[in-house]
Amino acid sequence: MATITTHVLNGVRGTHAAGVMVSLVECASGKAVFSSRTDGNGRLSHSFEIGNPGAEARYDLVFASGEYWREQGVADETPPAVNECVFRFVITKADGHYHIPVNLSPHSHAVWWSR
Repeated sequence: MATITTHVLNGVRGTHAAGVMVSLVECASGKAVFSSRTDGNGRLSHSFEIGNPGAEARYDLVFASGEYWREQGVADETPPAVNECVFRFVITKADGHYHIPVNLSPHSHAVWWSR
């Protein structure tokens, strides 16, 4: 099984971003593999089965940043200018661990690949 982990940080307060909705979507089918919220420490870990890893195993990790900022009372636009942060990547190993941290701000984000 492949494992996706993330650590979401609140770039305004310099804290963990608890309760951010995170979804993993398979690009080829458009189907959601999972949707879950980050825990109280802004972390999420989810394991799942994939069919054929490789160049065609593309996924989007989607962070619902607009919803998070509205819940925090920060976003005053509806919908917010940055409603979702999406990180597209390829799963190359069916049993791989993929760690994708993100730093959220109301009008920007930073995502990086970590091992």
